[in-house]
Amino acid sequence: MTLQQLRAICEIVANGFSVTRAADVMCTTQPAVSKLVALIEGELGGEIFVRSRSRIIELTELGEEVIVLARRMLNDSTALGDIAAERFQQTKGVLHIATSHAHARYVLLPAIKVFRKTYEEVDLVLKQQTPSGIVAMVLSGECQFGLGTLPTRMSDDIVALPAYPIERCIITPLGHPLTKCKKLKLEDVARYPLVGYEQVAAAGRAVMDSFRQAGLRPRTIIRAPDADFLKGAVAAGLGVSIIQSTALDPDQDSNIAILPARGLFPATSAYLTLRRGSFLRGYTYDLISLIAPSLSRADIQEAMRRN
Repeated sequence: MTLQQLRAICEIVANGFSVTRAADVMCTTQPAVSKLVALIEGELGGEIFVRSRSRIIELTELGEEVIVLARRMLNDSTALGDIAAERFQQTKGVLHIATSHAHARYVLLPAIKVFRKTYEEVDLVLKQQTPSGIVAMVLSGECQFGLGTLPTRMSDDIVALPAYPIERCIITPLGHPLTKCKKLKLEDVARYPLVGYEQVAAAGRAVMDSFRQAGLRPRTIIRAPDADFLKGAVAAGLGVSIIQSTALDPDQDSNIAILPARGLFPATSAYLTLRRGSFLRGYTYDLISLIAPSLSRADIQEAMRRN
């Protein structure tokens, strides 16, 4: 059994059970990937994948167990390389981060600008994902850490540490009637058309849950995946919106009114997600410290060791 065989089955799963896409990622041919799978299935004495008309469609029960170990072994082999690189190339490498648009644009970008002054030879790759996608990419080892809100379910192999609070605010067109309210209530906001996040996003669900719990049913006329679009829609007079305060820049967002929403919506946090037992390069800890100064290297290492 070789690492290349393990990588083949991991890539097939990561690419939606497409052997063709897995072959592209591995820079090889489809028959070569199929042969690697056949070899490992032969060694195990059972099938890893369920097939329908020669197409792979899902993992077998055996495959579910194998994929966990295969990912762990590949991650451990990567960690060995990282340990050597940390010793001999401390300021050079590639850092993969899974996150959402808002956290990348408004939190990671300023941190990366400072980070680059010290680590000019570290390349960064940002992967835009949903909360569940962020965790999946960290778990598979494709990304060294994730940043965003948490999905409803997580593997025990994921460590989630609070990075910073997420506060929300209400944005409206300039001169909107809500700007004249001395103390905003949910009932006031619900009177107007909303432009909001998609409800698959944690931010969208949290906002709409607050309205529902208050017995309110505001009309959402536009749903979109990122704050930049929502701010543009509000500036165009299409409605009002509730977004994270971190997505606002007072200098650039002078074409909209920004109203406090404290107490109207539940407090939430952005989380740093890591794979338990993984090895992080020194520059990874340094970037994390720029994003979440409250998280020390010792705190992170202790959390990843804890069962």
